[in-house]
Amino acid sequence: SSNDPELQLEMGQAFRQLGELQGDPYVQNLNDTQGALQNLAKSKAIADKVAAHRPKDAGWLRLAGMTEQDTGEVYFGMAQMKEAVEHMQASVSLFDSLVPLTRNPAWLADAASSYGSLGDIYGQPGTSSLKDVPKATAQYTRVIELDQMTLQIAPDATRSRRGMALMQMKLGDLLRHADPAKALDYFDQAILALDALPPDD
Repeated sequence: SSNDPELQLEMGQAFRQLGELQGDPYVQNLNDTQGALQNLAKSKAIADKVAAHRPKDAGWLRLAGMTEQDTGEVYFGMAQMKEAVEHMQASVSLFDSLVPLTRNPAWLADAASSYGSLGDIYGQPGTSSLKDVPKATAQYTRVIELDQMTLQIAPDATRSRRGMALMQMKLGDLLRHADPAKALDYFDQAILALDALPPDD
């Protein structure tokens, strides 16, 4: 299949999804972190090989960005913070290249998710994060910006509406001790956003 970019893309996605299922702590998984890293490495090898020849192809940038994100999340779950940061920074860099190339709401929400995970690594309370509140705040704020961009394209994009509320809650958690009044403002915004979701959500 090496001469068929579309089939290569499907193979890369399959390896990525398998790795996610095996060990990404952000989803239900089989707690097989080594298997996850092996299959995510296979996905990355495919993505890197093709993306080098198609640097402006949004589909390949998305695969590469999501693979780096999943890898960073696996390392975060293992409390290997150096590797987690490296892969998540690579992920957001790839998504930064993707965002100007697409108006696909799902792909923009994927970009936002990547920033959210990097924010968690920097400062999510109650985890093995790096406890770097300013850096976490910057990442969570970027998620809100991307979700707002997505909602301009697709006002009913529930994933982005939920994402904004979640980030406002996370920002509130970051500030609840240092600046309770600001934290309360974020929590109020989150409640308004959640109340505005359709009843089924």
